Amino acid sequence: MDPEKELQRISDQHNGEFTVEESIVEGDSGSQLNFVKYHLKMIHNDASLVIVYDFGNYIIATYTINIQNIKNAPEFNFSTIDHFTKLILLKNQHWKLRCKATYLKEKIEILFRKHQLDQLMQRTAFEPTIKGMQMPDSYKIHTTFSLNFEENTKSIQTIFSFHKELIDTLKEKFQSFRK
Repeated sequence: MDPEKELQRISDQHNGEFTVEESIVEGDSGSQLNFVKYHLKMIHNDASLVIVYDFGNYIIATYTINIQNIKNAPEFNFSTIDHFTKLILLKNQHWKLRCKATYLKEKIEILFRKHQLDQLMQRTAFEPTIKGMQMPDSYKIHTTFSLNFEENTKSIQTIFSFHKELIDTLKEKFQSFRK
């Protein structure tokens, strides 16, 4: 599956703005390295999403989401447990989620399993870091993960859907009607 086609398809479905940034860098001994960065900007449920899939120097994806008019939403931090720690502690769960609000913590875990991101983590080297932070008049979600795993293109829709539902959950529970 081609990441450009998949991101373009999602952009078309959600009236997003999709751009491709290509560059060629001179490598050692006269070789050329092609780097590609895909940018997708869109609005979902009054939240702005900026999604970048960078197949260049960093080989990383980022989701930056700003949800307006969210007040008093708890912050959360989702991270993966490294392979070595899983072996030593014999952990079945491949992630750690810190959140003071039981409702939000449980909802994130449900969404993670619903979109089978837990299974993706078990099958591949998918290791996201997701942070939710309250800002003065908005709530920010920042997700990063390496694209060095087998199903990095096949999982684009799944990861996108997880974020959409997370936005909907936060809007439903914590929306402030001030404009």
